[in-house]
Amino acid sequence: MIRGASCWCVCISVAAASCFSPCAAAQCDTLWLPPTEPELQGHLLDLCSHDGDVYAAGTFGYDRWPPASVQRWNGLNWELLPTGPNGIDGPTSWTFCLMEWQGMVLAGCDSVIGTSEQASGVAAWDGVNWRPLGEAPPYILALAPAEDGGVLALSFAETPTKVYRYDGVAWTLVGLGPADVFDEWRVCLAEYQGKVIVGFAGPNGNGLPSLYVLENGISVPWVQMEYYSYSSGVTSMIIHEGRLVVAGDFNRIGSVYANSIASWDGQTWRPFGGGIYLHSHDFVIDIEDVCAIDGVLHVANYGYSIDEWMGPVARWSGTEWVHLGQPQSFTWAWAVEGQCSEVVCGGYDLDTEGCANFSRCAPTGAPWTAWQPDDQTVFPGMSATFAGVAAAGHAVAYQWYKDGEALSDGPTAHGSVVCGSHDAWLTLLGCRGQDKGLYWCVVSNGCGTDESRHASLTVCVADVNSDGFVNGDDFDLFAGWYEEAVVFADFNGDGFVNGDDYDEFAQRFDGGC
Repeated sequence: MIRGASCWCVCISVAAASCFSPCAAAQCDTLWLPPTEPELQGHLLDLCSHDGDVYAAGTFGYDRWPPASVQRWNGLNWELLPTGPNGIDGPTSWTFCLMEWQGMVLAGCDSVIGTSEQASGVAAWDGVNWRPLGEAPPYILALAPAEDGGVLALSFAETPTKVYRYDGVAWTLVGLGPADVFDEWRVCLAEYQGKVIVGFAGPNGNGLPSLYVLENGISVPWVQMEYYSYSSGVTSMIIHEGRLVVAGDFNRIGSVYANSIASWDGQTWRPFGGGIYLHSHDFVIDIEDVCAIDGVLHVANYGYSIDEWMGPVARWSGTEWVHLGQPQSFTWAWAVEGQCSEVVCGGYDLDTEGCANFSRCAPTGAPWTAWQPDDQTVFPGMSATFAGVAAAGHAVAYQWYKDGEALSDGPTAHGSVVCGSHDAWLTLLGCRGQDKGLYWCVVSNGCGTDESRHASLTVCVADVNSDGFVNGDDFDLFAGWYEEAVVFADFNGDGFVNGDDYDEFAQRFDGGC
């Protein structure tokens, strides 16, 4: 599946190219962050990044009502996504797969969502509401982007499996997939150079095929593969740099020794970097997921080497596969994704002490801002509060800025008071017109910095009587001050009461603020 992380991330150094590569004071060791609190309950089967958040699909939520099987991690906490304001229940049974598409997160579900008039096994979340995407059948095991901009889905509602295509209006049958699927959690789908491809893993002791291509509406085995273990096959696919990359648990694809990951350019199979080995080179890791994070391939995997746990994530350095170390609690990873400067992974809930089904890794140790400040409009004398909270688990220092100038706590020259200039929450007490401007926060540690979005503060100075309305009462009050040349009529704060003050007030009054 093709995935990507997105978030607001503006660094204060031009050396940083993207949110996944924050500007850093120094390159630090990989930091595995503490488990999320509370921990995510249930089996995590897939992850998807969207608008800076990570969505998790799986089997959680059965102890809540309404139940749900999609949760969202925003860097600070988990949120269950059962029902939107439109009243349509989201996925309430197992959810096998996720995909970002046209500004929405799509979920492939065991059961349909919606009503009998319009129900679908593919649910779409737009950030506020759930809705059925067309009328897809239930039991959707895999989703993938189609080359024409649509969506592909594999349904196991009937035998054999069936592949459908969504064109933005309706679902149509593409063809019959494999006759059977051995493991519903380990199925993948892709389209490459006009061919729809299905992969899965299962009991391959007899060398059964696990990679199929649809030809004339019928799936046929594509390429002969050899496997290391009984439960093997192709578990994940991605289109990367013009090639199809397949990953799973195999040691040969065609005539090529590939060691769990290989690429196809339309003519030739090649091992991807020699495959993935553990340190002792005595065992090949089973790959459960492959994705591109900031253009760099990462894999979710698991394995032991002489009783040594090797960790759940590896990335491609350009010359070799590099393991990112071990999380603070054991994770049997089924999926990997990117979230700003972090790599997150999740998988099977082992229900064992010291084990987690969701873990987070900061490859450079750099922090990022999970809670961004919002634009605000206040009336004179009111308070304004901005939030710029670093993602959970990062120990950081905070510094707030206004229009490029660092803030410090205490009274300002024009009468307002700054509180929390070195905290996650900045408060301005008794706002004045001079407080209008752009505010942002920089979070930093010894490994890097992250600058929040720039939030605007508008002080509605035309409301001179501070009653929450801009009307004739304000105009009459200001006119009286102006006639008497009192200090309150110095609207532009230049120390004089003259026509400039009257003109600026009139302009702000006409503008409604």
